[in-house]
Amino acid sequence: MKNKTELLSIGLFSILLASIGMYIDGDKNTLSILDNIKEFILMSILVFIALSVIYFSVKFVLKQAKQLLA
Repeated sequence: MKNKTELLSIGLFSILLASIGMYIDGDKNTLSILDNIKEFILMSILVFIALSVIYFSVKFVLKQAKQLLA
């Protein structure tokens, strides 16, 4: 799979953004540890999906524009 490194990079970046988001959130931790872990995982997944859709859409559009102009 030639997109493996791109997906890995997007995954690591989404985990980084989720970590920063949890830190910046600043709410008092009234949730249990399980709720915090669930929130972190779900946020990472949502960011990963959003970044993947944006990245591969832009990549596809640029590829098509390059072929159209060539």
